[in-house]
Amino acid sequence: MKWQVFLQHQYPGNLWDEWDTLNNIWHNKNPMLSSSFIRLISSYLNPLLYVALGTDSDNSKTMLLLERKKPGIWQVFKPSQATLACIVSTPNSDFSWSELFRSIPTLCYRIDFISLDPNECKDIIDSQTSSELITKAINMQINLESDFDQYWEARPKKLKSNIKRYQSRIEEEQGQVRFEHLMSVPDIKAGTDRYGLLESKGWKGKLKTALHPGNFQGQFYRQFLSAQAEQQAALIIEMYVGNRMIASRLCCFQNGLLIALKTTFDETYKRYAVGRLLLKELIRWGFSRHDIKLIDFYTNASSEQLEWATTRRNMFDASLYSLSLPGKMLSTLSNVKKRLKGSEDLLSSD
Repeated sequence: MKWQVFLQHQYPGNLWDEWDTLNNIWHNKNPMLSSSFIRLISSYLNPLLYVALGTDSDNSKTMLLLERKKPGIWQVFKPSQATLACIVSTPNSDFSWSELFRSIPTLCYRIDFISLDPNECKDIIDSQTSSELITKAINMQINLESDFDQYWEARPKKLKSNIKRYQSRIEEEQGQVRFEHLMSVPDIKAGTDRYGLLESKGWKGKLKTALHPGNFQGQFYRQFLSAQAEQQAALIIEMYVGNRMIASRLCCFQNGLLIALKTTFDETYKRYAVGRLLLKELIRWGFSRHDIKLIDFYTNASSEQLEWATTRRNMFDASLYSLSLPGKMLSTLSNVKKRLKGSEDLLSSD
């Protein structure tokens, strides 16, 4: 594979048209890999991005967004708001990573890949060696091919019992709950603002990491989801007791895939597990829609969360090292650290 690397604003073609062509054909129009998501979040964060374009003689193509993290160390662009590394690629590409290192315009000894999804980046994962590849997370999916009753019947008995208990508890102590399903542009804008106000009241607000109507995260999600709503591809589910919103979930969907982006809840209602009750409603809603076949969470699922899943898969991080002396030294140092950590884990388990 031949590589060329350009500053984003110096890319010689129509970057986002070419990007979306690859995403639409080979990545099932994944919203998290669309230019509408990546271009928007990069405009808010304003990093210095490079575009790496790889091409084969058989017209296979790969596009990566890269940024320099520190001297000699680069990373595929993956902001915290994104669920996947910014990579789109024709399948069965033959990667030549040494050529990529030579094409990067400044010193580069290591390239880090964050959140590689085997559904989207199988060839890139397969091109790594075992020493460079680590399992980062266990992701969960829910297949919506059957119906909700069949799905729920197949859940573990303990999960069903707990959810029934939480439902009874909140109704007995707080009254009837109701859910609002928002999809229009005005409703999505207002719902995103309400989400941010609720999240800002909790622990994320104290850490100043919460989405809020007045910060860039709130403005980004408001703009992204309202654009999705214009295509009838956004959803916010809100949970209420009386007139009080106690939980909310932001979602988008495209081509049969619904992605659960973010969830928040009123922490004073923690004992009612309102996040789980809201999750059950999201799944029920998904089964009611004939145009949605799969819910993907892009999260590092706990054992309790996996009880909701019908399928799971590993997500990976990887680091590539150049064949230069500094690259070999970094690779050796990384392997030494892994062996030492393995020895410490072994000792601590004795």
